[in-house]
Amino acid sequence: MPTSFDRYFERQMEKPAFAKAYAKARAEIDSVDQFIRALDEARAAAHLSKAEVARRIGTSPVVVRRLLTQTSVNPSFQLVSKLAQAVGLRLVLEQDVRPAPARKAPVRRREARASAAAAR
Repeated sequence: MPTSFDRYFERQMEKPAFAKAYAKARAEIDSVDQFIRALDEARAAAHLSKAEVARRIGTSPVVVRRLLTQTSVNPSFQLVSKLAQAVGLRLVLEQDVRPAPARKAPVRRREARASAAAAR
């Protein structure tokens, strides 16, 4: 049985602007989550405890444990880089092969005012 929040969320998702913003935020969250899970899998594959990883990067075990177990994290790039090195990974940037979304041409203020004035 859907909750009142579920019904509210469904109504909001019917609004194109909300649905678009939600999809963008969800994609960002999923991307970070996937990245953190990959770090944790590499840690486990290297037979390293979270405490050992923390020792290697000079932080407390609590920091590493929270990063690898919490559902909502937003680590700094420096921390991610240190973690990657500690578990034997390196960070690499690759070109995104997906096509970029089409962008609307910017409307210039002067042109917008002229159009509005002409419509009156």
